[in-house]
Amino acid sequence: MSPAVSKKQKMAASMAKAIQAGKMKGKPGMPATQMADSMAPADLNEVAATSQKGLPMRKAPRVVSKGVTKMPFKK
Repeated sequence: MSPAVSKKQKMAASMAKAIQAGKMKGKPGMPATQMADSMAPADLNEVAATSQKGLPMRKAPRVVSKGVTKMPFKK
């Protein structure tokens, strides 16, 4: 796994670490719960250790064609 690309992703990874450690309960459907279930602890450590300095709050949408944007995540 690569470093986090946004502050939201870094925060979700930090929460997922807490869920895996048993310090926090995850709710079904939460991104952090999904990350905790699907990622190895070493991968979560790498994403959560990313510095927030200089990261955007959310990843910017990518432009598919002129005037049409598509968000880089699934709904």
